Amino acid sequence: MLARIAALKQSGVNVIVLLALSDDGHPGYDSNHAEKIAAMDSLVFACTPDQFPDLLATALPGRTSSSGLQRRTSR
Repeated sequence: MLARIAALKQSGVNVIVLLALSDDGHPGYDSNHAEKIAAMDSLVFACTPDQFPDLLATALPGRTSSSGLQRRTSR
């Protein structure tokens, strides 16, 4: 998976990873993989459904969400 994401990034793809949350909002993902993917300059986040539109808007280059969120990189 990590090699495939690296290949996608190298080809110019903007990789956005939505991490899994349980029905009660607890994280359900491998934090080691999430950190490695974020280190590849990919946007990695977990959020509730109501937060998703604004967070996705920040993932698109040059965009600002309606709540004023701006994209941050993990570097």
